[in-house]
Amino acid sequence: MSLEQKLEQLIKDIGLLVGKVEQRAKITEQNNAKAIQSMTQLGQSVGGATQEIQRITSHTLSSAIQKPVESLNHDLKIMRDSLIDNANDVEKHMQESIKKLKRIVWTAMSAFALAGVVVLGASIYAIMQANQKLKQAVWVGNINTAVANGKLAICADGGLCAVVNGKQLRLDK
Repeated sequence: MSLEQKLEQLIKDIGLLVGKVEQRAKITEQNNAKAIQSMTQLGQSVGGATQEIQRITSHTLSSAIQKPVESLNHDLKIMRDSLIDNANDVEKHMQESIKKLKRIVWTAMSAFALAGVVVLGASIYAIMQANQKLKQAVWVGNINTAVANGKLAICADGGLCAVVNGKQLRLDK
């Protein structure tokens, strides 16, 4: 597998990774939002239940039972406040997770862009090398043509000579 193919595969893999990270971030965000909503509703339900218990007991129970009911109301209020605090903590952690996932996505996108630049550089290098080889091939072809036409020959005493009007002119001195 050539370097370009490996780089192209790496770019594809990074693109897939970015898509999966974004998908997981969305799912996490949705799940956290549902959890916060459920905790908030539960806290409100507890608060509503506390008010309902207080209304019913105030009419039907004697003052001797009132203290335990007030204690229960107090405990339920503490539970509700705790649930609301937990929901707020979950939301805070969700926001932090979203920020971290965004950093991961940006990092992956930066790596993708860098890989693109590397592929571009490798392509430019390959084109330059091919161009140089082509020029060399043309030069060798010109030399072979000159030898075939009798315009270029090896001198009698060695070295390279050009043949001009039947005379050899030494070129390597």
